[in-house]
Amino acid sequence: MLPAALVERRDFSTLRVCPGSYVDEASRWRHTDLLYSVRLGDRDAFVYVLFEHQSTVDPLMAFRLLQYLCTFWESWLAEHEDDKRLPAVIPVVLHHSKTGWTAPRQMLDLVDLEPEVLDIVRPHVPAFELVLDDLSAQSDEALYGRAMTAYARLVLWSLRAARGGRLPQGTFAFWARVFRELGEAPNGREAFETIFRYLGDVLDEDQRYIIDAILSETSASWPRRPT
Repeated sequence: MLPAALVERRDFSTLRVCPGSYVDEASRWRHTDLLYSVRLGDRDAFVYVLFEHQSTVDPLMAFRLLQYLCTFWESWLAEHEDDKRLPAVIPVVLHHSKTGWTAPRQMLDLVDLEPEVLDIVRPHVPAFELVLDDLSAQSDEALYGRAMTAYARLVLWSLRAARGGRLPQGTFAFWARVFRELGEAPNGREAFETIFRYLGDVLDEDQRYIIDAILSETSASWPRRPT
């Protein structure tokens, strides 16, 4: 998802998940976040990933992100009192609505000014662009082709499937092989059940065919539990 030039300068052997969350309590029903630290050149930098639970597009998402990033920087400065500069934070949004992303990706686009006036004040207002991972725009082949574990691929597919319209029948045979791959992995059964609990919680009645179709495609080859 990140620009290639940025990826080339990151040392992914240093990638770590940071503890804590920067989403306020009032917003936890619609947002979950993860913060990763990584070396960028010769400095520590961060990737802030925001997961959306809601099925609609938040037109003020760039502003929400700015709030969360400021909360992180405040926390950073409290722990690094002698620092006079802030670490870089790359904001990433994982989105999966029925419509696809339609809101501004740049903070500057939320500033209510005419274009010619906005150009004048541009240097004086907050400006950043979020990195968007819009699952609703991804094909099965594109999701499958990501460099991820079977479980991670299926989590993304489940997020997309739960927010879309009726899926073509062929998609279930396509993803059945990934479910079978998951079943062969350590703790695969538990991961399988986690995905289906999520689907059971979020699918509408007219979408329950998704669970039945996947179970039908995978049941013949799924490893049995020990008796």
